[in-house]
Amino acid sequence: MVQPLKHASRQSSYVIYRLSGPFTVETAPRVLKGLQSLYHPYLRFISLDMTNVDEVDSSALATLLWSFSKVTERHIQIDIIGAPETLSILVEIYNLEKMFLVSHN
Repeated sequence: MVQPLKHASRQSSYVIYRLSGPFTVETAPRVLKGLQSLYHPYLRFISLDMTNVDEVDSSALATLLWSFSKVTERHIQIDIIGAPETLSILVEIYNLEKMFLVSHN
């Protein structure tokens, strides 16, 4: 489930986006659509709060990679807070540490 903490207005340059529950192949399309709905000309930073995510799979990583490529084109930075250990392991396995700012609880 995707829950925006703060909706991106036309003037907002910073948005916190909270995810809860599983971030898997079943939910990845909703997450992607939710992230895409945030994009506007003034947005510069998205903080993705994954504190309440209880399951991730490779679809989560694929969604984040796609989102990262799209926001980079728009000069937007994404950081990930409260990342599940599984996501950190996937990021490390695929050597993506330089692409994502990932922090844990």
